[in-house]
Amino acid sequence: MRPVIKTALWFGAYLLLIVLPLFVAATWPAEGAGRPFWMQFGVACGFAAFSIMAFEFALISKVRLVTGAFGQDVLLQFHRQMGMVAAVLIAGHAALMFRSGYPLAWLNPFSADNVWAMRWGIFAAMAILVLMVVSLGRRRLRISYDAWQLTHGFLAEAAVLLSLVHLLMFGAFSAGRPMRLLLAVYCIALVALRAWFVAIKP
Repeated sequence: MRPVIKTALWFGAYLLLIVLPLFVAATWPAEGAGRPFWMQFGVACGFAAFSIMAFEFALISKVRLVTGAFGQDVLLQFHRQMGMVAAVLIAGHAALMFRSGYPLAWLNPFSADNVWAMRWGIFAAMAILVLMVVSLGRRRLRISYDAWQLTHGFLAEAAVLLSLVHLLMFGAFSAGRPMRLLLAVYCIALVALRAWFVAIKP
């Protein structure tokens, strides 16, 4: 297969994995049906951000079929760029949900008026914020590469796990069986990719 075609196919598969939860949510909205447009758009930003974060591991997993199509250096750069895209989507998700009526007091995860579904989301956002600070400021903060790699992996995994708990506990679009099945498949793929990267081909 020609390299250009192989690259296009892999990139198309990646985009499909990112937007697939949006298609499932639109087709089987479960408890999310009938919500206002901006709230639904905010939820879409959240699902897209979760998919991007989950498959960030695929970009650095050193799977030969993928690295052969793009090259490891290109994938690492794309990994960084998509991390920024995910952060922007998360900010948009939060802004649109609060615009849609969520109380601003929920920004404090330790507030007695908060709900646990929201607390997990705030903790995920905190993990992502620290992850960005550590990654972008590693040299200025004089963090060694080994320490950064360990911290980066821990924070990334924590952010994905906390985000997953957040969206499952809120229900709505994630309450239906098709979405839960898709998220289960994504989690299995994530665990497999992480195992490949850490244990099989470090």
